[in-house]
Amino acid sequence: MTLSYALDGEIEIYPPIPLADIDPASPHLPANHAAYMARYDLPMVGLVFRVGALDGVDVATALVPPVRFAYKNAPARELGDILAAHGTGRAFDGEIEEREESGHISTISVVNGHVITTLEDPEDEEPDDDDW
Repeated sequence: MTLSYALDGEIEIYPPIPLADIDPASPHLPANHAAYMARYDLPMVGLVFRVGALDGVDVATALVPPVRFAYKNAPARELGDILAAHGTGRAFDGEIEEREESGHISTISVVNGHVITTLEDPEDEEPDDDDW
């Protein structure tokens, strides 16, 4: 059974990664992901590069969810793979939030070059005064 969830947020990359350093077949490149989405109407990956130009060079400046709602891929694992391939000498700053249908929330971030996933259980939260 596949668990549906929503993704939100972004992880900025500094210095940006030149696109020439990224495998042209990478599923994390927007052009490759868009073609897959057009064919299957499902996200192939949980994260894609945001691309732009810097001083005339095409670069990846951040990682963002390809769509807000997705089937459960593995954004934390994908982020770890991207760090292994491109993280040396770069800072990755920000976070991606996963909200599962069950209400559980996970926050994915990078701390000291390592992917950290923080889990929150909505049942552990104190009720707001507004809930009374």
